[in-house]
Amino acid sequence: MLRFALGLARRPAAVAQRGASLASELASIAAGRSAIAPARRDRRFADPAWTSNPLLARTVQAYLAWAGTVESLLADAELDWRDTERMRFVLSNLIDAVAPSNNPLINPAAWKAVIGSRGRSAALGLRSMVSDLSAPPRVPAMVAPDAFEVGRDLAVTPGAVVARSDMCELIQYEPVTASVHRFPLLIVPPMINKFYITDLAPGRSMIEYLVSQGHQVFVISWRNPDARHRDWDLDSYGSAIASALGAVRSICQAPQVSICALCSGGVAAAMVAAHLSAVGKLGELGTLCLGVTVLDQAQAGTAAAMIDRRTAALAMAASRSRGYLDGSSLAEVFAWLRPNDLIWNYWVNNYLQGKTPPPFDILYWNADTTRLPAAVHRDFIEIALSNALTKPGEATMLGSPVDLSKVDIDSYVVAGIADHLCPWQSCYRTTQLLGGSTRFVLSTSGHIASMVNPPTNPKATFQTAPDNPPDPRDWLRAARTVPGSWWPDYSAWLAERSGGRKARPPDLGVRSIVVAGRQLRVAVRHGDGTRAPLLLFNGIGASLDLLQPFVDALDPSLEVIRFDVPGVGGSPLPAVPYRFSGLCRLTARLLDTLGYGGAVDVLGISWGGGVAQHFAVTQRRRCRRLVLVATATGAIMVPARPGVLVQMATPRRYLDPGYLQRVAPKLYGGSARTEPVRVSAFMHDHSRVGSPRGYLYQLGAGAGWTSLPFLPLLRQPTLILAGDDDPLIPLVNARLLRLLIPNSRLHIYNGGHLSLVTEAADLAPVVDGFLAAKDPRRDS
Repeated sequence: MLRFALGLARRPAAVAQRGASLASELASIAAGRSAIAPARRDRRFADPAWTSNPLLARTVQAYLAWAGTVESLLADAELDWRDTERMRFVLSNLIDAVAPSNNPLINPAAWKAVIGSRGRSAALGLRSMVSDLSAPPRVPAMVAPDAFEVGRDLAVTPGAVVARSDMCELIQYEPVTASVHRFPLLIVPPMINKFYITDLAPGRSMIEYLVSQGHQVFVISWRNPDARHRDWDLDSYGSAIASALGAVRSICQAPQVSICALCSGGVAAAMVAAHLSAVGKLGELGTLCLGVTVLDQAQAGTAAAMIDRRTAALAMAASRSRGYLDGSSLAEVFAWLRPNDLIWNYWVNNYLQGKTPPPFDILYWNADTTRLPAAVHRDFIEIALSNALTKPGEATMLGSPVDLSKVDIDSYVVAGIADHLCPWQSCYRTTQLLGGSTRFVLSTSGHIASMVNPPTNPKATFQTAPDNPPDPRDWLRAARTVPGSWWPDYSAWLAERSGGRKARPPDLGVRSIVVAGRQLRVAVRHGDGTRAPLLLFNGIGASLDLLQPFVDALDPSLEVIRFDVPGVGGSPLPAVPYRFSGLCRLTARLLDTLGYGGAVDVLGISWGGGVAQHFAVTQRRRCRRLVLVATATGAIMVPARPGVLVQMATPRRYLDPGYLQRVAPKLYGGSARTEPVRVSAFMHDHSRVGSPRGYLYQLGAGAGWTSLPFLPLLRQPTLILAGDDDPLIPLVNARLLRLLIPNSRLHIYNGGHLSLVTEAADLAPVVDGFLAAKDPRRDS
């Protein structure tokens, strides 16, 4: 402010001229001769009373004349870029705040509402104001909190979580086309926002559109951190992005994955791309799309102008003391960058007129804020202050120096022409930093609306040019305007670089791989790499899908491997029958093929418990800990009743839901006795039936086999889970296992044969605790 005043003091002639012009204009206004009028798109003065009432019309004209003079004085002061941006922020907020439309005493819409509602609008407005100011972000509500529901109105494109870690979930979307592009797409949203900005209402969802064009789409959903996660920094988020890329490649069996990253997610993704280049793995990245992302922070808009070393130190100290930057505080700052649209518009609507703000999916998402860990907040500020990404090697990612010029893959950079947070000129400078060929697209609208730009928007246009000269002004002069949304343009651009097409995958997160000449259906839920992976062996006739509830209930940091044994679920029938020994060797080869060279934890349920025991003794180095659920010692055991055994001899229960409802109580016990319909529906919803011969092969694999001779030889820590109401495997068998396995413990639960999946929320923590414990031997 002082430098602004000094700048004007050095130019008294300019100030005097502005003052004289304003006085002359005010005289014309008073006499009714002024031609000043609000801009056609200025909604503040849309009510006819602002022009038809002489007093109100003169008030608006005087306000506009004064505002124009103030803006001209800022130009006359000839300040440097940073001071100009700061003063523009202060003065524009002042100008917008004193607009006549914000004054309840003269706003005609406010008076009409009061009269029409007999004062009720004033009471409602006052109540809304008290509610809004009582909690952050302390600005007028832009959308009602119940206007939408995530999962019902928003984020409804069909998909599933296919990997989890402590930092994020990875969501894969269901293909809707007969064939898909071979190379998948990973969307990386900003860390400070929810992922569903890319999956808003149907018809306005970028993910929905890309899926409809045959792209295999994945998205990262970041965890909302708290003080416990204060140390998550850019390396932490970069590691999560790299892990997600690996998971997507593994799921899709694709050599390359493309990235589409937005805002701060784009900064991290670009740094990860530089890391991949530095370690010789850039070939794993197909293309890079950066949306409203600023990598060159020089003169990067009002937000950048507000930060200097002093304000940065204060901001970092505040987040460090709490452990995070609160998203609501950031939302308040962003709102004041566009006060007319995001503050005073709702001041009039909510407070002066007593109305509920209209539903708008973008603003609902914008209000659904998250937190940002203190460490990554610090990293972003330090990169911005030093403009490190423009200087090769000044910043690092995962131990590698960041040199964006070495990211020599095709890139697609998109910006919004009215973006108040990431000015398009700053986004454009990315074209000068990245190696490779870059297509720059300038969309209509601002920071968010430029990204949410569906083809159904009749007003949508974008600009593009054949070359990317250093100066963005030269690019703009050469650009041509293209009617419509940029989404189809990006989809077509991406399709040309996605390796052709292939048949759509049958299931999310599940793939078929060839192991030792046999095709196996495999599912891997990726963890965070800090724990030994868990290998699951299913019960007889059950596909890997049956254990999904149990997998979902396990700690997300735990990596889980499942597969359909030959002839079951989605694994084709083998040419000849097999035995447990052959299946265990095949499993070891499967682990090698998947890249698991070390030891894993092994869990087997029912029939799979027998396989797990055999694996633990014949593949001793590959098995760290053993979990045996509802299982026994094989051919020599305390058997179930003859009627139960007869019903197990065929796979009819997997084929006939009505039959399963009738036999479930006496076959499975536990909750199947009281809820046979639920258990029947559950099994048919979570399983995939194989061939009858495959079922017989399973029966034959363990025929005559018993673990009794070698149980005393097992040295792995072992957890035995057994239900007190299991008709198939009487409890005495679990006690026998506990007696014969040296380093074992027994946990008896209230339930039946299927409790691991029907009551997964109760038993998954028991398994988790055992696998993570330092001393896992105590019975419970």
